[in-house]
Amino acid sequence: MARQFAKIKVEGPYKDLKEWKKLWGKEYAKDPKRLMLVNSPEYKQYMKEYSKKYRQNEEYKARKNQKTRAFRAALRLEILSHYSNGSLICSCCGFGDVRALDLDHIKNEGGDHRKKIGRRGATYDIYAELKGNGFPDGYQVLCRNCNWIKELERRKNAQRCDTSK
Repeated sequence: MARQFAKIKVEGPYKDLKEWKKLWGKEYAKDPKRLMLVNSPEYKQYMKEYSKKYRQNEEYKARKNQKTRAFRAALRLEILSHYSNGSLICSCCGFGDVRALDLDHIKNEGGDHRKKIGRRGATYDIYAELKGNGFPDGYQVLCRNCNWIKELERRKNAQRCDTSK
């Protein structure tokens, strides 16, 4: 099935390519020929098959995975540098290897936070939510050793409280 989109022309002054694309997109969305084509069952079937074939392409998968890894690594660095005030070191011991730094919930609410987010609380989802909410307070950067020691001490204190009842 050949694509038969109408040619859209956008008249008038515009500042840059981004503004032109935005105006073009608005006009394109209103085009009756495009709407008839896009809403047709044949086009939907064509796009379903095309998308499935494209997503199975190994080159596409590799490129997409590489972009995803790069984006998530940049987001992680942004979050860690924000919560460590740009220094990228553990706030407890001063360890500075970024590969071993973690974000820590200061009030030990990490489990509840992961449950609230869903998707088993993937680290990326936590980082994305923090950035989307404007970097709220209540987090710090710890190395994995200090983070684990903090968790062990929390568990130890919780056991003491349970046995004292």
